[in-house]
Amino acid sequence: MNLIRSIKHNLVIVLSIVLILISSGCGRPPEIYNPFRVPRQEFYPQLGRIAIVPMKFNSEFSEFDNAITVLDSLLAKELREDEIEVIIVTIEKSDSLQGAFMKDIGGFFNPYTGKLDKEKTKKWRRMLIREMEEKYNVDAVMFSSIRKVTAHFSSDRAKWDGASESVGKDRFLKAMMGVSHSGDISALSLIVELREVNDSLLYLNAGGIQVLKKIGAFGGPEARPSEEILSDVNRMRDAVRYAINPLLGIVERKRPGSTKKPKTRSTLLESK
Repeated sequence: MNLIRSIKHNLVIVLSIVLILISSGCGRPPEIYNPFRVPRQEFYPQLGRIAIVPMKFNSEFSEFDNAITVLDSLLAKELREDEIEVIIVTIEKSDSLQGAFMKDIGGFFNPYTGKLDKEKTKKWRRMLIREMEEKYNVDAVMFSSIRKVTAHFSSDRAKWDGASESVGKDRFLKAMMGVSHSGDISALSLIVELREVNDSLLYLNAGGIQVLKKIGAFGGPEARPSEEILSDVNRMRDAVRYAINPLLGIVERKRPGSTKKPKTRSTLLESK
């Protein structure tokens, strides 16, 4: 009797642990982000000409205009390899159009909340699309932007939007101390948004570029030197490919030197 009672007691404990894990989400598969707002087969075969327009709503990354130009060139290269004609709108042209637009509406940010005004940005986006359609007769417009996101890291490695990067600093000291860290950290991602000429959203995806901070041996985050920000062309190319591969119908393309694709969560799920 005691043996049976003991088995029953242990079984209850095991079942309770399983139920707790399931209710906390550990038993569920990770949520998968779908970048398509319209099924690919309904619009992609008809695309013949696309305009790529860089979007900048603040001056946070204005010193990295060259990096934005590189990213747009990489986007264009991937699209052209899929036999799509691409028109690249330069940073200077985009800034000129934006300057004229802002004279009429003021800034893009609400002066009271400090947040981006969605109605103003919608008007600006529609004006750009109309300009691209009238001037270049495009089938769709691709907007590209660099966004600061929050990346989760575990054991000193961050994984987000298809990217994977070490956040550890003072590695020798950390190895001597036997420590590593986990948490959240600021990072940069490329955001790619494809819209029809009627402004309907077709596709929205993100590709992680790099983390903005490193974690020292004692756990304090330290900003990376400015010369390290948006300077690695290989990481930018990887970000472009991760962001655009589903649109091109490419299921998976491994990062150079990697043996398997890192499992990452899209930061766009947080903004749904």
